Amino acid sequence: MIKLTDLLTEIVEGKQVGTIYHFTSLRGILGILTDGFIRSNSENQISTTRNKDMDLNLLYTDDYEKGELNTRLDLDGDKISNRYKIRPFQSDVGFGYEDRPPVYLGKDEFEEQIITNGKSLPIYPYLKNVVLPPDENDEDYGLLDKVMEILDEKDIPYEIE
Repeated sequence: MIKLTDLLTEIVEGKQVGTIYHFTSLRGILGILTDGFIRSNSENQISTTRNKDMDLNLLYTDDYEKGELNTRLDLDGDKISNRYKIRPFQSDVGFGYEDRPPVYLGKDEFEEQIITNGKSLPIYPYLKNVVLPPDENDEDYGLLDKVMEILDEKDIPYEIE
């Protein structure tokens, strides 16, 4: 039987998730900042990771060309876990596409799925920092400037790597 004090302690302290990271393209971050939301996928979840230095070249798919997932959003996992369920996810199953061999992420994946129940995640209460690609990766002239302008307006810290 759970003691009332234990239950209250858990409610008051919340989960200790720490910082989690969501990777997207420069065009993707512009949409997220403009809308103010990260949209969930068809399974009502948003993929994040605990690994801020993840090798994104392993993760590209038909939707994202190699190197396009070059923008990182640093999110406050503790705050998110107060309103949304966050569950760890690890796949030992490989995935691949016709033009390359399967990739096995296994224990290095560190994926955390935010369960949204069909809702979008409002970004501004949880966004701690944004890491942007350097200017030479901005194929659409001015896109990086638009993103930095919004971040400045919202007083959100960012860095260029």
